[in-house]
Amino acid sequence: MELSYRIREALHSDFNQLNELIVSLGYPIDETQLQHRKIIFDSIILNKFQAIFVLESLIDYEVKAMISYSVQPQLRLSGFKMEIDELVVSPHSRGMGMGALLINFIMPIAKELGVKKIVVSCNRERESYKRKFYLRHGFVEKNSAFYQMDIKKDCFIK
Repeated sequence: MELSYRIREALHSDFNQLNELIVSLGYPIDETQLQHRKIIFDSIILNKFQAIFVLESLIDYEVKAMISYSVQPQLRLSGFKMEIDELVVSPHSRGMGMGALLINFIMPIAKELGVKKIVVSCNRERESYKRKFYLRHGFVEKNSAFYQMDIKKDCFIK
């Protein structure tokens, strides 16, 4: 890859380009969701246990990729776990090593924070899973079940 890119912390002014990256993954968005996404974006930028980094072209200053992570203390690890919350490369820039650059960029940050484990979840239907992107970059697929509960206003555990 040319040296015409830089990785930097996301700025408030990056929101629209980052939103386009998220939409490129197929996550639908309406005006209300867009407002909520902006609130979440702002809260991540202000939280010292979360971060968003962007890979930006130094030619056109367009954001080509992003990575966001959160760090949580874990009793069972007696330390911290980092979770890659989003790793997105624009559709026109995939296959150029940008995702690997972003993963390599956060590794020293994880070490500095005393992180003991980095985790990421990936939909098995995504191209990155089919291409074994995370396996090729040192991650190991675990035999764990990933559960999710969508919360609704009237949702109560019985």
